[in-house]
Parts: sequence; C-alpha cells; structure tokens
Amino acid sequence: MRISLSETQHKYLLAYIPEHLKHLINKSHETGANTVFDLDVENDVADEIRDWALERQNKVGFEINYQLTSEGQLLQEFIDLFFQ
Repeated sequence: MRISLSETQHKYLLAYIPEHLKHLINKSHETGANTVFDLDVENDVADEIRDWALERQNKVGFEINYQLTSEGQLLQEFIDLFFQ
C-alpha cells in the first residue's frame, strides 16, 4: 500500500511513532515541489500505525467536550490514510 504524507504529517510521525516503526518512515522519499513523502507499507504495518494513531488520539486528541484538538485531527488523518 502506498501512502502519501504531507511534510507536517511526516514530521509528526517521526516525532511520535513507536521506535520499531521509524525505519519505515525514514525510508520515505520526497516527491515534487510540494514536499510530499511517499511510503510503501505492508497491510499489517498499516494496521499497526492505524492502531497506534487510534490509541494516541484517545489519549491526547480530544478537548474536554470531546471535540477534536488540532493534534486529534492530525491523528484522524492518519487513521483514515492507513485504513485498508
């Protein structure tokens, strides 16, 4: 599965994704002038990243009234991107 990430998404994953998955993000390559990072990931890895994003979103992604924070919205983007 090929996933395209924005520069913001790429930086967030590098900062927060579990260590055992970082090598996949580091192997991404920049394409075009808009700084898009393409990842090729296996379905089981996509599931693992999606599960991580769901867990993190539950911990830090909602305001007190259950509205998504900006970080929660970014995590929702990962949940949607890595859904197969």
